[in-house]
Amino acid sequence: MSTISIRRRHSLSHDEARAAGEHVAQRLRREHGLHYEWRDDTIHFSAPGVDGTLHITPKTVRLDAELGFLMSLVRSRIEHEIDASFAKYFGKPKRARRRT
Repeated sequence: MSTISIRRRHSLSHDEARAAGEHVAQRLRREHGLHYEWRDDTIHFSAPGVDGTLHITPKTVRLDAELGFLMSLVRSRIEHEIDASFAKYFGKPKRARRRT
């Protein structure tokens, strides 16, 4: 198993950040067949080979995902797609923290 944890600051309002999270989740559903559901300010998602959360706070967005063996082989591509989605929907502010 491999883990992806990405945290980024944003300057959106709470409603705008939730809407951005919804856009990210819908894109992942369309492009990768990911299933998701909201619980409070957190999107819980899963697909074959991946389980995780996207948590929205007033100033940050944080994605934590566990990748199965096959998905871990394309981890760098997945991280690149997440970065691109975050830049598109949450803007391009400095990252709060990135852990791998």
